[in-house]
Amino acid sequence: MVLPNPTIKRPNDLTFSATPTALASPSAPPSPSQTASPTASPTGQPDLSDKPEITDPKEVDRLALELEKQVSTGLNPSPSFTQELLYRVSVGKDGKILGYRPENTAATDFVNETPLPNLRYNPVPGESRPNEAIASLRLALTPDGKVKVSPWDPSILAALSPSPSPSATPSPTSSPSATPSPSATPSPSATPSPNPAAASSGVTFDGNKLKEIQPKLYEQIDQAWKKQPTFSESLQFEVRTNAEGKVVEFVPSNQAARDYQGDIPLGELGQISDSAKPQEGLASFKVVFTPGGKLEINPWNGYDR
Repeated sequence: MVLPNPTIKRPNDLTFSATPTALASPSAPPSPSQTASPTASPTGQPDLSDKPEITDPKEVDRLALELEKQVSTGLNPSPSFTQELLYRVSVGKDGKILGYRPENTAATDFVNETPLPNLRYNPVPGESRPNEAIASLRLALTPDGKVKVSPWDPSILAALSPSPSPSATPSPTSSPSATPSPSATPSPSATPSPNPAAASSGVTFDGNKLKEIQPKLYEQIDQAWKKQPTFSESLQFEVRTNAEGKVVEFVPSNQAARDYQGDIPLGELGQISDSAKPQEGLASFKVVFTPGGKLEINPWNGYDR
């Protein structure tokens, strides 16, 4: 007896899917290095290319400081990488890291030595953040443990860099001091450097009070500044004091100031602030540390109020 050939039916649940890309870019497709390396970052980052961008310079600067704090806290103090890791990071208005993308091969290979995988925000099931604006930030991690954060958009970075004041130090290409020292300048600059674009600050202090506070602030910083400068560009800060001239808080005003805070003593005298507007009752001064070891201090908005 000849039996008929059996009919074989393929199960309906046999499906195949391609391997997801290693990282979703905030505004561009992932590079080949992001999928080629066996140590690539975790998969499943959201596509943020349709999100509107935050373009207000002060808001972007605030979020940059927030990102720097988060990454600095979780950074491995003894990394094994020997070259700078560069990432483009997307941050929400609340400071949460919504996505990141390596911008060089080392950043892909050593992402697990950074806190980014643990810091990235994971929404709970069913949660959505529709039409949320994001800030695109440039995050660089150096082998010596420094964290550098700046706006990804050069135009925003340029907007955050203040214009040189009339009392600014000449370019480093001019004749520098033969033996630079943090205490090389015995007295603060006498010429005010008003900045009309700056936020109004120190509103409870008149010009006479600012003149009284200025030398106290100068002496306080000058005595504490013992480290020889390693930077090649002037560091600019807004430093806020109380009525006695004691440093309460400070805000970096240019990228070099963010990168080289370890070279100057402000962190020992007060705390860094992520607020563009100081508290009522604080006087604000523009403090400049030059590569030649000169210290310049002027009222942030000048003496006349």
